[in-house]
Formats: sequence, C-alpha cells, structure tokens
Amino acid sequence: MHILYTYRLKRILYDCTHKVQKIWALTLSQQKINPMKTVTMMLALSLWLTSCGSNDGSSTSSESSSQAASSESTGGNPDYDPKRGTGKFSDVVVSPTLDKALAEKGKATSDVKCGSCHKLTDEKLVGPGWKGVTSRHTPAWILNFMTNTDEMINKDPAAQAQLEICLVRMPNQNLSDDEAKSLYEFMRQNDGVK
Repeated sequence: MHILYTYRLKRILYDCTHKVQKIWALTLSQQKINPMKTVTMMLALSLWLTSCGSNDGSSTSSESSSQAASSESTGGNPDYDPKRGTGKFSDVVVSPTLDKALAEKGKATSDVKCGSCHKLTDEKLVGPGWKGVTSRHTPAWILNFMTNTDEMINKDPAAQAQLEICLVRMPNQNLSDDEAKSLYEFMRQNDGVK
C-alpha cells in the first residue's frame, strides 16, 4: 500500500509540474499583450506550485510517521499477537462439540446485528461471508474482532487486508462478551461443527 501511495503522490507531483509548465509557457507567449496580467499570473502560479509541493511533502512525512507508529504498536508491542488480535480475549477454550443452545442465541443475534452485511456462505455481501471463518482465524481473534472492532481494524494486518477487499469498515455493534461467544458458536455451527 505504501508503494501505491508513493506512486500516486509522485504522479500527482508530475502532473502538477507539467500543468505549471504549460501554463507558464502560455503566459510567456502572451507577455506582449498584457504585462500586468502576466505578472499576476506568474505570482498565482508560483503560489499554486508552492502549495502543491508542500502538500506532497507533508503527506509523505505524515504517512511515514503514521507507519512508524503503526509498526511500533504492532511489531514493537510484545503484547500484540496477530493470531489473537487486540482485546480482552486471549486463551479461549472451545469445546470439541457444539453447544446448540448457545448457537441458537448466536443465530438470533446474527439475524439482528450481522445478517444485513454477512452471508453464511463464502460469498461477500457488504462484509465477507462467514463460511470457514472459524478455520481461518483463532477463537480469540474472532471474539476480539467482534468486541474490539475499531482497534482491530487499526492494528491487525488481517483485518486491514479484509478492509481493503470489502472497502467498508465493520461498525462496532457493541456486543457483550456473551453475545460474541454465542455468535462464535453460531459460526462454528455454520462451519459444520456438530
């Protein structure tokens, strides 16, 4: 993403420079017609070029500082584990068999809070489909993502990759721990756990 962003900034600066050169040449060719207009145009062009260049430099420096902060918070933080994510869930013990009552509660919660954006298949609706999610991520990661959505999207590489695919941030549904656990059990049921 950094390479793409840098490429776009260079392209904008390149386009900006060439537009200024064209306008400058046009202005110089009209210099004999109206000298006051030419001086005003050159001043405006200089100001525009200066502002164009300063935006480019500040964006790059702010991006690099935000990347440094991001790498500090993820890579430099010994508490951060990409398999667990960020949140209160760390060691989640999951029964090998399904808790059907808990899964039914999870289905009810899913119908109210999740079903408008997520399908139970692997097909993307607004958000990704849920099929196979319990095999792609650990229970702690899924529970932390459900209960600590914003922080996970800001720090977790897998959540950020999903955001790039879906292009829409998952809203924080303010799930309680019990609702999150029941949703996880429903996801397990959806993935074929008996």
